[in-house]
Amino acid sequence: MSWSPPMEYASRPVVVLGDGVLGRRIAACWVSAGWDVIIRDPSERSRTDAVSYLKDNLAIYLALSHGQAGTYEGVEDLEQAVKTAWLVFEAMDGSKSKEYLDLYKSYDGTAPTGQAMDYILPTFKFVCVTFATLAVGTGARGVIDPVGFSRSFGLALESTKGNETNDTNADARRNTAASRADQHCCRLAESYASLMGVRQLGTGLTLLTFAYQGKWTEAATILVIIGIVVAGTDAFFLACAGSKSSGRFHAIPGAGISALAAGAIYVGA
Repeated sequence: MSWSPPMEYASRPVVVLGDGVLGRRIAACWVSAGWDVIIRDPSERSRTDAVSYLKDNLAIYLALSHGQAGTYEGVEDLEQAVKTAWLVFEAMDGSKSKEYLDLYKSYDGTAPTGQAMDYILPTFKFVCVTFATLAVGTGARGVIDPVGFSRSFGLALESTKGNETNDTNADARRNTAASRADQHCCRLAESYASLMGVRQLGTGLTLLTFAYQGKWTEAATILVIIGIVVAGTDAFFLACAGSKSSGRFHAIPGAGISALAAGAIYVGA
């Protein structure tokens, strides 16, 4: 399946329908790449929260994209949102099926000619490269700084550097035996954190290689598995460790990436 953007797309906005966790991040990615973005949601509070998120976090996305920020706004009216759009993202809650059907009915015939709904593949490619780049960065950190890497997951490890003891007194050696056992456990934990970093680094490099070669189906297959198995497992154990917020931070984006990758495979990545 081939896809090409419509004419004059560079001067037309990108529209995000829905402003939840996924919608806000999609909007932030495109704004940071210099595009003008319109966020459409019927709830005034949701629109305000989405705009506030962009104001507060856009600098983080710009640091990754190294681009010029585009404009962004939240609107209520669907027709106003899509009347000049060249690309529309649907980031609504999938459980609200009735709202989806109503949206499709009102959307039919509203968008300009040439806009269509061919957004899955370009979106997937953008997300894939972004995810792979971030995976390389965080994976390298896991190799170089396993303690800091583990803390980014909400799991605190104590560094073993500088904790070696050279006591010559017999009593002191006996008193520090338990401490040395703890240090040994910490070294094992650091080594495992480094292995996790290597895994993430390898995944990122593999995805970037597939992207360079144009093997998007292979990349999508990997992301479907990672999104469900890896992110889901990480989220489960983080939640069991008492960090439910970190668990959600892994589970929600992981599920979104997995769904997007599955959609890309379905339409013929």
